[in-house]
Amino acid sequence: MKRLLLASLLCCMAGADNANADNEAAVDQARRAFVDRMVADHGFDKDTLTTVLASAEINQKILDAIAKPAERVVPWYE
Repeated sequence: MKRLLLASLLCCMAGADNANADNEAAVDQARRAFVDRMVADHGFDKDTLTTVLASAEINQKILDAIAKPAERVVPWYE
């Protein structure tokens, strides 16, 4: 569950990292708030999570792949 939450954050942060300089303070505030919430709600270590998020990088190939719809949706019974 923790990994899913962290992966979701990293995907969301990829778009936030493209924000212009005027939005940097808001992005930093949102990151700090996210870290505080993950520490309080899920028991993450604050220093470790902050370090991990600081080293996150945008991978445009992954973002492009996520943005594409599936070619075919498979029904549950298949």
